[in-house]
Amino acid sequence: MEKHTSQQQCITLALLLALFALFVFGLNWLHLRPDEELVYVHTSGSLPHTIWYQARQDVQAPLWHSFFWGWRRLAGDSELAGRYQGVLWSMITLALLYRVIRRWFGAARYGWFAMASVGVSAYFFTYAFEVRPYPLVLLASTLCMWTFWRWQRNPTWRRTLFYGASLALLAYIHYFLAYLVLVQVIYWLASGPPRGQYIRFAAAVAIALVLWSPWIHTFFYQVNFLRQIDGGSLGIASTTTDTSWPVIRRLMERATNGYYVLFAVILGMGVWRVRYREYGLLLSWALAVPVMALTLNTTANVYDERYIVYLSVGLSSAVGVALAALPVRLLRWAGLAGFVALMLWNLSAHLPNRIQYRTFMQRIAANAQPGDTILFDSIGADSGLVRWNMDMYLPDDLLANRVPDVEAARDYRRVWYVSGNLLQNGVQQRFHQLERTHPLVMVTGDCVADGCFIAQLVESSPEREPMATFEAPAERIADMLPFYGADVDSVTEDAVHVRLWWMPDEPVTLDYSVSLRLTDASGAVVAQTDGPPINRDGDIQHTSQLEAMRMVADYRTLDVAALPQGEYALQLVVYQPVDRYNLLADDAEQLFLRTIMIP
Repeated sequence: MEKHTSQQQCITLALLLALFALFVFGLNWLHLRPDEELVYVHTSGSLPHTIWYQARQDVQAPLWHSFFWGWRRLAGDSELAGRYQGVLWSMITLALLYRVIRRWFGAARYGWFAMASVGVSAYFFTYAFEVRPYPLVLLASTLCMWTFWRWQRNPTWRRTLFYGASLALLAYIHYFLAYLVLVQVIYWLASGPPRGQYIRFAAAVAIALVLWSPWIHTFFYQVNFLRQIDGGSLGIASTTTDTSWPVIRRLMERATNGYYVLFAVILGMGVWRVRYREYGLLLSWALAVPVMALTLNTTANVYDERYIVYLSVGLSSAVGVALAALPVRLLRWAGLAGFVALMLWNLSAHLPNRIQYRTFMQRIAANAQPGDTILFDSIGADSGLVRWNMDMYLPDDLLANRVPDVEAARDYRRVWYVSGNLLQNGVQQRFHQLERTHPLVMVTGDCVADGCFIAQLVESSPEREPMATFEAPAERIADMLPFYGADVDSVTEDAVHVRLWWMPDEPVTLDYSVSLRLTDASGAVVAQTDGPPINRDGDIQHTSQLEAMRMVADYRTLDVAALPQGEYALQLVVYQPVDRYNLLADDAEQLFLRTIMIP
């Protein structure tokens, strides 16, 4: 093995820092799933209660949950803090992987290529930062492969002790790491070990059992508990997936960022180019684990892609080693650069497509105002995952104002109407009922495979009763246009944005023009915008088309870029465009709204 120079150390550190930056940047691509929310629930009590719950009420190994119990008390309860524990384990995993691959293949470049290839894997990325045991699973599997390799090469009693301890560590972290141990056993037996090594292997297993003995009784209790839940079936029927071609293809796509043909070509090249038997160990790590899991899954419920996520380390490392084995230096680095670019290009597309509760609720929080209310309709607002995100990201006063139905929502001016199924007739009817008095202001949310989360902000007029009524004299057409006030949304040195609120009691016969004006101290008009009402999308709403007893928000912008600083009066006029005949507002041709200060 080549000597590790200071230049190589700098390259290694730079690569680790680059991957750390990618991980931190990419954390926002991941969103909480129900099992992650349960972790916060199950670790909210004391440490003994956390361990007891895993032992008697759940089917999890205890080590990671015990760690997370302490982590959240150190780092906080936010989702980002929870994911940073995954970043910690993942960085240690990559640093260890560099050492392992460099030692296996004798040169630093193999370690660099392996780290880079693993770091841009969507499969690795998906589970490396979960608020679940999988980040620690990735580290423990890498550590166990390292101790196994060292033990197989030279099975001293010291290495036997370390290998046995690593086996016990796997059992304390996640039970389905047993696939990795079975692959190691098969690989070891296939290599034709000397007879004396069998005793050392038995000793390693005995060490693992001794270290795991405090939990073995609990493990068998959990197995029986599972069988009772799943009707006596083997495995975990409620959280596993059947072995089928769509399931296999989904695993292939997730593990390769969609480039499974490219992976197959590179791995084939690696078999041809790499002359180390450790490459066979890498391929066993990458390929034998899923084959074994999917095969056993045909007779027992023991497979889900997250249970074997550690194959991503072996698979991507095997690809990186194959690229590092190319004969020309320029070709190696060009190959790695192209591979990494392709993987990054398709990375986010192969991450889980979950409802982005965090993002959407942060948008609600950013746009919420004091006095707003929120109404949940067909969203499961009392489910654990939704409730956790509500409590974490929504303002306390907004939650305190939460209302149960449309009638209660009418008492508030601004309402966040959050729904999980807009296509449901009942949801549409209730929303349209509210929208008659509360026009739509903004929409945020999305629908994905897991469901929908749509938040619609609706807002009523600033006045409950008409501020004034513009009406034509009886000798003309007796039209009346009640005005319910104005909102000045923003005032800058370039523009004034205003919303005018209208709701006719009866249909309006003619099309009238609304004139919003700024006048100076002398009463001269210095800025104005004329025309029929305009909705939030910029579409014209002629007054003759306005629906009776339906509130309308009229969006207006005054250009004030040419005006000097100072105070101006905001005035409102309604007139008939044909002959410019003004409708009167309380016997006045124009209605004063407020004073505007142009900065």
